[in-house]
Amino acid sequence: MEQDNPYVPLLPYDYIMSQPDRDIYSYQYDQHVPPQPPSGTYPPQVDRAAEEARIQQEIEDLKRNISRFFSVYEVQVAHDAIAFYVRINQDMLEDDFENLRNLLKPDYIPVLTEDSGEHILYVTRRPKVKYKSSRVNAILLVITIITTTIAGSSLWVSYHTVMQGKSVDDINALAEVFSAESLALGALFFSLPLLLILGTHELGHYFMAKRHGVAASLPFFIPMAPPLGTLGAVISMREPIPDKKALIDIGAAGPIAGMVIAIPVTIIGIILTNSYNVVAEPGAPGDMMLLYPLILIGLGGLFPLSDNVLAHPTFFAGWVGILVTALNLLPAGQLDGGHIVRALFGEKTRYISGATVIAMLFLGFIFNYYGYVILIIIVMVLGGGLRHPPPLNDITALDRRRVMVGVLALIIFIVSFHPAPIQEAPLPSYGFILDSEISDINITSGESFEFNLTVINIGDVDNDVFMNVTLDENKTIEGWNVTLTYNLTDQTELNFTVVEEDFETVVVVVSSPVTAMPGDNATVTVNMRWYIYVRNDFGEIVKQMRRTSEVIEVRVE
Repeated sequence: MEQDNPYVPLLPYDYIMSQPDRDIYSYQYDQHVPPQPPSGTYPPQVDRAAEEARIQQEIEDLKRNISRFFSVYEVQVAHDAIAFYVRINQDMLEDDFENLRNLLKPDYIPVLTEDSGEHILYVTRRPKVKYKSSRVNAILLVITIITTTIAGSSLWVSYHTVMQGKSVDDINALAEVFSAESLALGALFFSLPLLLILGTHELGHYFMAKRHGVAASLPFFIPMAPPLGTLGAVISMREPIPDKKALIDIGAAGPIAGMVIAIPVTIIGIILTNSYNVVAEPGAPGDMMLLYPLILIGLGGLFPLSDNVLAHPTFFAGWVGILVTALNLLPAGQLDGGHIVRALFGEKTRYISGATVIAMLFLGFIFNYYGYVILIIIVMVLGGGLRHPPPLNDITALDRRRVMVGVLALIIFIVSFHPAPIQEAPLPSYGFILDSEISDINITSGESFEFNLTVINIGDVDNDVFMNVTLDENKTIEGWNVTLTYNLTDQTELNFTVVEEDFETVVVVVSSPVTAMPGDNATVTVNMRWYIYVRNDFGEIVKQMRRTSEVIEVRVE
């Protein structure tokens, strides 16, 4: 039997499953008439009679092997596959098919389906594929360790800078990121826990595939620039999944294994966050915020985070690991969630995948977050669309244990999913009221008068105000004087912070000269300005100034 003969009328499994309406050249096996492939199949140098004899012998050999496990009552031959109509024993089906699959390795792939009450076993030739050397896995792993270490170092430098009460402008950031100490701490606090989560996830798939006798590659890590240093990892399934049980086992093993590591990593991150206790600086408008799924909210209840503290890099690694778990469990295409729902719901999966796409678009519109939409597009373009190919044996039903595995995967998805895990910090509400006790005052010459001004912050964020006080033209020359007093300091200009929804009091002191005559008057103007952030017509966040003033008339009695 010539496995590499290019004219054998058997094409790869993926092609078979994508051509449901192919033409079939039928013949009854008890007729000794070889199948007739389309004209022009055999090049002139091939002996057609010998080739047809070889094909018929190949069919005979296949039928003999299949008959060891199934009763064959009809054979139909197409140029891309041979269809054996068989009778099955439901009680023995799973073992019979698995034994046949192993017997036909490495030359053929069997596909068992049901059509109009008949069971059909399609046999296709296994394609000969050259796989990448494991050196590629090792090289990508080393590069990803480097990029995630640099990302972790950057996170640590930012964290440590705030811990020291400094800003990034106060340090040589590039030199700090590439210092030996920062790189070591970045590897320990971020790179190691993150790659441990991602690697465990993919190894869960790998070892479960090995358990079911399915060839799979080692993980391929995908390096990228900071802030993460990686886009995750993938493994390559090098042969079709044999049955629904293997499909759900392999699909669920990764998320479950990854979550088993992500939870303790996150708990360690919470402990480190509380231990370092770095007070968080107020986020600037437009900064990105990390929002917590249910599992992080629950962990925060068991291991409370201190209020108003900056998250440690290890906590961020745990957050990323939980997010990756949620992304993989989306029930669409050939994601892990797609594998699981295909095993549970069969051909109905295409409706679930479609509903998932619609739901992601809806959530993106509602929460103004389109990260999941981008993921779905990638799945559709690179992952073969929303359709999930069936396992080789699509008939054997799942047992109760596998159904419970599916339920567990659903629970993990619910608690790890957030409709908008990364959001832009909302623009704060800004506003001040400048309120005085009086609008006009009477004083005698050579005396002073003081009154209070209340600065009320009606916004929802702490904000700085700048105040100054002036007299109308020439009054200063004539000997009039006015000052602002705040925290026992007399000035003509002030700068202080007013806490959100709170107030501060400023004292205004007006002095008239001894030369002032009854009927003389002066105008005191207190000006106040502050800055706010707004979004312009182009969607950009810009800083703008706002101002208000209070005018008080002063008369000499």
